[in-house]
Amino acid sequence: MKRTIIAAAFAAAGLGAAAQASNYLIFLNPGHGGHDSDDRNVVIAPYQQGDPNGYWESNSNLTKALWLRQMLEAKGYRVKMSRTTNTSADDLKLSTISTMANQAGADLFFSIHSNATGTTNRANFPLMLYRGWDNEADNPADREVALILNRHLLENGATYWTDARTNVRGDWSFYNWGYKVGLGVLSGLSVTGMLSEGSFHDYIPETYRLMSDDYCRLEAWHFRRAVDEYFGQPGETVGQIAGLVKDSRLPRSGDYIMHGDDKTATVQSATVELYDASGTLVGTTVTDPVHINGLYAFRDVTPGSYHLKVTASTHYPAEADIVVKADSISYMTLRMDRIRDTAPEVTAYSPVYTQGDEPLLCNTPVSLTFNWDMDTKSVEQAFSITPAVEGTFAWSNLNYTMTFTPSKPMEINTLYTVRLAAGCRHAGGTPMDQPLEFSFLTTNRNFMEITQMWPRADVSVHYTDAAVELRLDKFPDGSALTSQITCTDSKGQAVAFNKTGKKVSSTRSRYGFARLPFSGELMPGETYTLRIDGSLADRDGITIKAPVSVTFTACNAATEMSGATAAINYTDASAFTAAAGTALLKQSTAVNTKAKFEGAAWPSFTYEFEGTSGGEAVWNVDVPAEFEASVKYGSTLGMMVNGDLSGNILRLRLCDSQGQKFEIDLGKLDFLGWHVLSSPVSQGDGNITVESIAVVQDGDRPDNVDGTFGIAALLFYDNGGISDPAVDPAGVSVTTHPESDYLVANAPCTILRVELTTAAGAAAASAAGNVVNVSTLTPGIYICRIVTAAGVTTRKVTVY
Repeated sequence: MKRTIIAAAFAAAGLGAAAQASNYLIFLNPGHGGHDSDDRNVVIAPYQQGDPNGYWESNSNLTKALWLRQMLEAKGYRVKMSRTTNTSADDLKLSTISTMANQAGADLFFSIHSNATGTTNRANFPLMLYRGWDNEADNPADREVALILNRHLLENGATYWTDARTNVRGDWSFYNWGYKVGLGVLSGLSVTGMLSEGSFHDYIPETYRLMSDDYCRLEAWHFRRAVDEYFGQPGETVGQIAGLVKDSRLPRSGDYIMHGDDKTATVQSATVELYDASGTLVGTTVTDPVHINGLYAFRDVTPGSYHLKVTASTHYPAEADIVVKADSISYMTLRMDRIRDTAPEVTAYSPVYTQGDEPLLCNTPVSLTFNWDMDTKSVEQAFSITPAVEGTFAWSNLNYTMTFTPSKPMEINTLYTVRLAAGCRHAGGTPMDQPLEFSFLTTNRNFMEITQMWPRADVSVHYTDAAVELRLDKFPDGSALTSQITCTDSKGQAVAFNKTGKKVSSTRSRYGFARLPFSGELMPGETYTLRIDGSLADRDGITIKAPVSVTFTACNAATEMSGATAAINYTDASAFTAAAGTALLKQSTAVNTKAKFEGAAWPSFTYEFEGTSGGEAVWNVDVPAEFEASVKYGSTLGMMVNGDLSGNILRLRLCDSQGQKFEIDLGKLDFLGWHVLSSPVSQGDGNITVESIAVVQDGDRPDNVDGTFGIAALLFYDNGGISDPAVDPAGVSVTTHPESDYLVANAPCTILRVELTTAAGAAAASAAGNVVNVSTLTPGIYICRIVTAAGVTTRKVTVY
């Protein structure tokens, strides 16, 4: 800081108590030294890492200590220091420093430092540390000194404290290094003393202030006042003036954390003049042109009334009155209005669109950049979009740039026109004299679509290894997935997810998906509510249209096998051999030993098709002879399947005793977890052999191109399925109507699923619950399989 003082205005410090003060020896330890590895270098503009001219804690510690020595000696105290220069040789061992203080017979020891969070959570406050536990010092005088100094440091009005509470701690409590293991510089100390972390040097606004000689002197002055209070010595007969010069409204620039008034820009190279009550100029100082701290100070001022005037080439002058008291610092922040001498205008805007360009995303923000920092309210009032769009305004770049972000996606295929009316003003009040208008066209997509999800509404989900999975028309942004997907039980209690098991489609994926497994088992019979937050978005920020909420029930899928009269359980892949497929890129078989079913491992089948239609993956099946002999025409075949949500069809290839080959479709793999898929065997002659299983692509959509499913058992239901006495066949009814698109089943118990197959055994339609959409089916006779909580039965139905 440049500084010129007219000496006539100032008096010498009062030294009337020098004889008494000379009885006391103060030992000062400026922490660290020599820019060594234990020193702290914080990078601030315009310096690079390691620049000796940049910020180093050892520099500011020494500057504070040298000023404190000067002030104390002026009062008559005796002072010794552990170092007076800043070289590697000055970086003494901590035990050496405490020994020096002990041998000197110091009456008071100060280790002077500044602090650092070491994290991205930047803060700024003084911290005093003494040897001992919190509230129980090894030497009670140490804590007494710490409390006095903490109070005086908090009086500093040229900084911003994020926490102005008393922060005095015992080092044994503060550090968790071991029982009674604290600061090395205090551990061997036998005289009264403490360590001061005067502020946080990694809080960047404070870092810039610590580059100021005058700012370090302010901290030293508060130290001196604490020493006088502790020893009962009189204060100084003069006062001090200090403060900051700031812009009246401009935000501070920088991508670092700022708090409170530190968010306001400081003014560099501002000249501050001090006038006494008679109007005589008695002092001049200039704020730092390099370090953006805006600090000014006048030293050793005679008590009385004064007037401050501040000028800068970029701002209008400002003035303020101030009163100086003895042994006190009068703090004042001077705020200046920036000079803005031309009318505002828009220098850049976005989006820039010309007819024939690619349409823009429906969530595209609108941005305007001006030649001046603007009066934000007047700009927002002058801004409009046609057709009307709701949204929010945000300002950046020191209020030079305004961004309007739509609250929800704009309409598709729509030409929008942005207008900024003349009359909006910059911060100095001058209006813009020319309006602005530009247009842009939106794309044909404004929401992300969930094309498939599991669980769906009203389905039953196997209670172990359950997961939520979404299939989407675009790649989702999975960064907030664990907060956007939530689940509660029937009592409203949150159900936990295994966040480390989260999977989200990557740029190499063939379709968009997001998967989140539950962290534990669900409770069979319990009802759950799954919610998808409306903020779920793709990587362009396009969200889903509305939040989703579905209710599902947990079950033990093993109970679905209870009606089978015979079953073959599979615990490895030896019974299956990959066969030739169609439009197939990959095919493999493995054994899943982690997510066991009923305590046993099971074979899994992985496939990937070339495209989205016409693909087929086939595995030959080796079925024992005794199971073949019991399968006859009219029976039902099924499989306990772990689905992959692909929606592809699981098909069985069969052969009867006459060599006739045919096939049946068990159903779609449109689920996750375990579920029995089954279908009646409505053709063939004599015993029937299962020769192979196949996965056949269904439909034409991006997410049917691959999958991994599993099989735990091949099941046989005699005479067409379960006939549980608990279900009265007369109590089960199926209704269709020529005027309706739906088939409705009713029963005296809960209906879990309804499945329709053709007379030839091909899967036709299915749905969880008791209602099936049959609008796309060819009119005719179908076999309807009704799966209830009590059992399974079949009916012939007519679809009109």
